[in-house]
Amino acid sequence: MDKKLRIAEIAARTGMSASTVSRVLAGKANTSEKARQRVLQCAREMGVMEG
Repeated sequence: MDKKLRIAEIAARTGMSASTVSRVLAGKANTSEKARQRVLQCAREMGVMEG
């Protein structure tokens, strides 16, 4: 699956912007803990991330 499509899908599922999802997945510090947890949980459920 294309990286942009995964980011868009995670954004749609979490109700967050694609920019926020991208920052979380890139490990940037300028995101809230709540956003980080929601994005990472969704990514795990989709099989994008392990753990």
